[in-house]
Amino acid sequence: MKALLGALLAFSTLASAQTPQTPQKPAPVQEQGDDYILNFAEAAGEQLPLLDFVKLCQESTGKNFTYDSQTETALKGQHVVMLGTKRIPKSEFYEFFQVQLFINDFVCLEVGPPQIKVILIQSISQQGGARAAAGGSALGKSPTYVFPSDLEDYKDKPAELIITVLNFKNIDTRQLQTQLRQLLVDNTGSQQIVPAGEHSLIMQGFGSYIASLGKLLQLVDQYSAETTLALPVFDLIPLEFAAAEDVADLLEQLLEAQQEQARNRPRQAVEGQVANLLPGQGVESKILVDARTNSLLVMALPEEMPRIKDLVRAWTWT
Repeated sequence: MKALLGALLAFSTLASAQTPQTPQKPAPVQEQGDDYILNFAEAAGEQLPLLDFVKLCQESTGKNFTYDSQTETALKGQHVVMLGTKRIPKSEFYEFFQVQLFINDFVCLEVGPPQIKVILIQSISQQGGARAAAGGSALGKSPTYVFPSDLEDYKDKPAELIITVLNFKNIDTRQLQTQLRQLLVDNTGSQQIVPAGEHSLIMQGFGSYIASLGKLLQLVDQYSAETTLALPVFDLIPLEFAAAEDVADLLEQLLEAQQEQARNRPRQAVEGQVANLLPGQGVESKILVDARTNSLLVMALPEEMPRIKDLVRAWTWT
């Protein structure tokens, strides 16, 4: 009997050793020095729910999140989708988290004073529906107030809803309403710009976009003080077949080359032609990138804007 039990035990051990072991799946967030290595499951049935991703962010950053029951259900039903492995600095993990939330139509709202604040995760579609049911609201719900001097801190926070007030010395904000309306492509009502008097704007929207737009408006104000010639205009150019960063780099190189050529042109060739050829001499075109929408924010003189748009079309084949 003992011999039989020994034989069965030996056979069981051999069979267990020969059975192929299921490879262990890597953790979605792995720590490596000052970086995190992100490796999310790609198979449809194995993708990480957004709710679990929120918990990972809380553990990685120490930030405190909250949400209502409706948002919790939505977070459980949606997943993080990212192909391949990505390395990011630990200090930028929260910004990456916001990008993933925004892709899935969620925003982060800071609620409460600094010592007790929590971050409320809210669905953009729910916000829009609530506003529509209430008859609409110009300034939305619970954005974080940001001082104009701190806007630069939000240039990499695409899912944080903020509000700020910009004051200008030279431009009449009431005359900019038509152009500003063209720049706000947002069917949820989350992004709003409201003139407040003659030289001020109340601006609400997502951090990276408001930071870029605020920078452009400050440049317009600066240039309007330096010249009595035509004021620059600005426009939003969405791209579909090219990365906004690449197109912006190319345009900046072309514009710098043009400006350098103009500076080196013999003076006598320019005299008498300034009004026709270089009406905005001293006013340089500016191009910023809104990574959230893969768009270019362009500031240029009225006569320069069509040429810049032609260059964009030629480069992107749109």
